[in-house]
Amino acid sequence: MEVLRANIKDNIKDNNKDNIIYIYIITMSKIFVFDLDDTLLLSNSYKKYEDITAHGYLKNLINKINYPKYIYTNGTQGHAEYALKYMNLEDMFVKIFSRSEYMKPNPRSINLVNNTILQDNNYNKTTIYFFDDILENLKVAKDFGWKTIWINARNVNISDDLYYIDHIYNNIYLALININF
Repeated sequence: MEVLRANIKDNIKDNNKDNIIYIYIITMSKIFVFDLDDTLLLSNSYKKYEDITAHGYLKNLINKINYPKYIYTNGTQGHAEYALKYMNLEDMFVKIFSRSEYMKPNPRSINLVNNTILQDNNYNKTTIYFFDDILENLKVAKDFGWKTIWINARNVNISDDLYYIDHIYNNIYLALININF
């Protein structure tokens, strides 16, 4: 929270005391949470980690987000670290939430992630943007008040009411270009 102080002189001549007014400006914080497989990295695009190539354009788009960024994956910690390393994105994220403790779409898991993110950001008023390719994960995240972005890379046709989806994009590039940060 940002605090501004303003001194205002009292017009009354009572020893020329200053009245102090505190103005509190609550700044809205944004947090960006990305799934890894089939959101940032298409799982059918490589057979071994060495096949993964760096995507400078993706790194540039993610780098334009001047807010904290996290990975939330059902992959292992090691998988996430290797994939991010080969994508040249390993230094872009505050933390990796992996399946060893944080399995999606378990509400307890999302609650732990939510609380950790809020704690990391001093419990400021925060909007969390969540990018994922699995609708069930997004539905549970929406229950926690997260803004949900469905990366529909497989062009799944859904006729159901997707009330829990805020945005739909066919790939992460379109999402990052079109989301208003």
